[in-house]
Amino acid sequence: MPNKTNPYVGLRPYHTDENSFFFGRETQTLELLQRLYHHKFVAVIGSSGCGKSSLLRAGLIPALKGGFLVEDSNRWIIAIMKPGESPLYNLAEALLKEIDKKPKKNDVQQFVTQIEEEGIDAILERIRPLREKDNFNFFLLVDQFEELFAFAKKKPEDGEKTRADSMNESITLVNILLELSQQNLIPFYIVFTMRSDFIGDCAEYHGLPEAMNKSQYLVPRLSRQELKKVIEGPARLSGKKFNSALTSKLTNNLGDVQDELPILQHILMRMWEYDEHQDEANKDVIGFEDYEAVGGIEKALSRHAQEALENLSSKEKKIAKTLFKALTKIDENNRKIRRQVRLSKLVVLTEASEEKVLDVINSFNAGGRSFLVIESIGDSDDKLIDISHESLIRQWRTLRELVVEEARNAKQYKALSVKERQYKAGERALLTGIEYERTEEWWNNFTPNKAWASQYDTNYENCTEFIKESKRQYTINKKRKKFRTKVLPRIIIAAVVAAVIAAGLFYVKSQQKELQDELERKLTSLKEKAKQENTMAAYSDYLGVLTDKDKDLKKEIDSILNKKNDSLWERAKRFNTVEEYNNYLETVTASVDEEQTPPKIIYFDVAKDNATNAQKIIENLEKQLIGNNVGPPKDNEWDIAQKGNTVNDYINYMESNTAHYDAALKKLNSIGSKGWLFVGRTLGENKDNLVLDKVFDIIARKDSTDKMEPNAMLKKGDIVQLRGKAHRKIRKTTSSNSQDVGLVRDNTKYYVNEVEIMGSDDNQERAVFVEIIF
Repeated sequence: MPNKTNPYVGLRPYHTDENSFFFGRETQTLELLQRLYHHKFVAVIGSSGCGKSSLLRAGLIPALKGGFLVEDSNRWIIAIMKPGESPLYNLAEALLKEIDKKPKKNDVQQFVTQIEEEGIDAILERIRPLREKDNFNFFLLVDQFEELFAFAKKKPEDGEKTRADSMNESITLVNILLELSQQNLIPFYIVFTMRSDFIGDCAEYHGLPEAMNKSQYLVPRLSRQELKKVIEGPARLSGKKFNSALTSKLTNNLGDVQDELPILQHILMRMWEYDEHQDEANKDVIGFEDYEAVGGIEKALSRHAQEALENLSSKEKKIAKTLFKALTKIDENNRKIRRQVRLSKLVVLTEASEEKVLDVINSFNAGGRSFLVIESIGDSDDKLIDISHESLIRQWRTLRELVVEEARNAKQYKALSVKERQYKAGERALLTGIEYERTEEWWNNFTPNKAWASQYDTNYENCTEFIKESKRQYTINKKRKKFRTKVLPRIIIAAVVAAVIAAGLFYVKSQQKELQDELERKLTSLKEKAKQENTMAAYSDYLGVLTDKDKDLKKEIDSILNKKNDSLWERAKRFNTVEEYNNYLETVTASVDEEQTPPKIIYFDVAKDNATNAQKIIENLEKQLIGNNVGPPKDNEWDIAQKGNTVNDYINYMESNTAHYDAALKKLNSIGSKGWLFVGRTLGENKDNLVLDKVFDIIARKDSTDKMEPNAMLKKGDIVQLRGKAHRKIRKTTSSNSQDVGLVRDNTKYYVNEVEIMGSDDNQERAVFVEIIF
């Protein structure tokens, strides 16, 4: 009787007990057996989605059990593990599960301690009785070996361990695997699967590259004939036919999509389900009607995932979107990739119960989806959640958009954190104007919580206060602007009208009394509001109309604001710039005396003397910086550069000064970044001129007062600026394939650190590259 279980597994790998449905890999299984026969340690390498795990689980392991490796022996202890977040614990647990079947957590932890203290002797002692009694052979599959590299570089969430502990544990695991495969006391075979883009990480582990060089197996792509078996074989075995024309269409279209095997397995699984449960007209024949019904190879996976999302309630959708944002990221190469996250952290991020988060996760694993993976974490009660395959990120449009949205929010938050730290260090002012408005709009719409923010920066509380403080200052500035543009003109008009009334009308006194009564009511209202809100803005409103008769309250207000004003005054004195003194004056200005014409500025009493001093200092600074039109005194230029302490400050100093040139260069090297870029070509025998494709103009050259020729060759120590408006990429080396490390921008000066001319003297054209500090 035909088997009506779906023979296609979708995104997940085949299990060992599904080997009868595993087609197309017979040749590769035999090649692996041959490698394992000659070398007890084999590294199976391949790109993401090439079928590594299925090849081992449903191809190699059943062959081992069938007796194809060791002559006259089909008795095997087979353990499967992933490094995860507890590599040694997962190794110990995988072995004990095959020996004791149901080990307790304490037993596993004791075994881990033994392994750490005794190495492979602890493992050999456990398995020796099985070998002596029943002549067992031992096989260990370490799936997704690249997880070990991520573990080694990550600080454990267990607060008692450090990043160094993670690295030591990963080295210990590698050493144990190598030693187990090399010892001759007990036959122990080890295979691990790893993505090919992690090969470079293996060099950090002594002995691992050498072992891999002997027995590495690179998983080949399937031929058209093998793909035909993958497509038609499982359907035939389950009692269905597969349209041969559809087989040709699938094999032809696979070359046009990324993640071809996961995408193929998923659409095959979907077509089988549709034919089994919904296609009444052509039941038991998988054809084009089934293919079109599930969305074709381009849309099947995206549509299936979207169905899972749309079946959720509005609250569950919000949880799902937060969950998938946490499980994905954009790496340094701008690739959208998955990342593992603990269930406990997802609970905090989503602000939902653990039960509700698990319900959402299970909804994406129902109906043959298997989009998410739940794994144990060592002896912890927590779970590790992961996306089953990155093809889901690349194929599901909604998830791609969520990844981009998450990256944009993370970038906005990290930029805000940088600004807050600069403000705290005295390197910038609070957020103002459009910058504040955009930041506040983003913050209020996105409403990040501390758990989310901690993924990118631990500065959440400070950023919150930074926005609040910016809001207070923004509100004060806005009220002042409103007063200058709206209230002040009305005051002047009112004064003119009052003068006309006083000169020409008999009943002016009665009018004045009404105005006085209105002023008293306004004073009382503002006074109560200031006491209740206890904010600078409210006190400023009150002080704007306050008279001398309420001196006690005026002193009370001054004492409240005293600490803030003193801090701003000290900051202004430290930087000694017009901008900082003006910032001080703006802050301590409360309002105006509306009874004077023109209105008179009022300062808080505690700031009055400092305000007078600030105005005098500003006048002196402006005379030096602007009035004389000669720039700051020469003796102060080095001090100014040091106060600014940026690459641009030191380059500006070096452009026209040499007294502290070496010290400025040393500073440049310590705080700046370096990178190479192509800047032009020489032609023929003329090596002193850039005559083609010139990028930079020379602004200044050390020890030279002569005007530079327009096409002069660049030298070490030159100060240069981009010619034209086009931005140019700065690369890590002179190679065009080198990593980008920055961008050259117009209206910015750069220091030339090195010059390199590429090409022999025989060449008519030679390319010129420079290393710049930026």
